Amino acid sequence: MEDWLTLWEKEKEANISSVLQNIDRLSIDNAEESSSKLRKIHDDVFQHFDCIHCAKCCKEAPPLITREDINRISKRLNISRKAFINKFLLEDINGENSFKQVPCVFLDKDQKCTIYEDRPLACRRYPHTDERDFPKRTKLNKKIVLQCPAAYKIIDLYFKPDTNDL
Repeated sequence: MEDWLTLWEKEKEANISSVLQNIDRLSIDNAEESSSKLRKIHDDVFQHFDCIHCAKCCKEAPPLITREDINRISKRLNISRKAFINKFLLEDINGENSFKQVPCVFLDKDQKCTIYEDRPLACRRYPHTDERDFPKRTKLNKKIVLQCPAAYKIIDLYFKPDTNDL
């Protein structure tokens, strides 16, 4: 997988402007049709991709943390909600919470999540490429594609449907 990540970095450098343009094109495609096609490609890519060998999202992008996430994780850690919020969370100007620290404090040295069963909803859903609204979130998707090799591959395959290059 390490070699695969190196190859992805090189490919991304060479092709990123066209992939980012494709995300703009994706937002004007038929939303229902593109969502369906993306879900299929997402499923195919994740048959071959193991996030644990990458963990770039855990190292670079703090997830949004919901009230339910706070309840679940604080219970797992056996600390109060308030203690969890004070120790681990940062509130942005929109009132949304995310982890204070990047890389994620719950990522161990083997790139495994120490709270995996109780991880935040945003972590469970990442990179969101199988979600119905994915094509509409152009700005966020550009960040995700720059960060996530699987999301990059999904967008690349969406616009190169004749290739079977997983």
